[in-house]
Amino acid sequence: MPDHKKGDSAVKLWLVFSLLWFPLFTSVGFILAIKFFDPNFLTGENALTFGRLRPSHVNGVLFGFVSSALIGAMLYELPRLCRAPLFNPRLARLAAALWNGAVLAGILLMITGATQGRERANVLHQPPRTRGTLSGRFTGSPSRPASSSPSPEFLLPPLGHASPPRIPPFPH
Repeated sequence: MPDHKKGDSAVKLWLVFSLLWFPLFTSVGFILAIKFFDPNFLTGENALTFGRLRPSHVNGVLFGFVSSALIGAMLYELPRLCRAPLFNPRLARLAAALWNGAVLAGILLMITGATQGRERANVLHQPPRTRGTLSGRFTGSPSRPASSSPSPEFLLPPLGHASPPRIPPFPH
């Protein structure tokens, strides 16, 4: 049997981060539950409004608590199922620190209002387009007008407008 002690340090770090996020975002969820019954609860600050707390709660629970716990569980179970030690425990610990640092940065950005106004996947923020960058390809340059690049919403089919797939009749 391989020794899993080095890999278990990475597992513990992932699970500790998950356990640190749990009470924080559970408290945010409790504040949101109070706001359902009393919308004027904690309205002195913009950061404590429902529109900023709700996405930070949803993304924090999903990316902070649940994902960290699942990754920690995966790093615990897979080496034991495969009977091989974790390839690089140091890299797994670095990934835990970077992942949870990004979660913290994303939650702080959501609370300060730097969001796209979505409930989920709100951490992904598209930077503003400026003139003359990327050789003027999408944003335009003084010698060439800006081309209209399709937005991500344009690339997806509209919801509710797709026709159902055609199912051929069953041959008898």
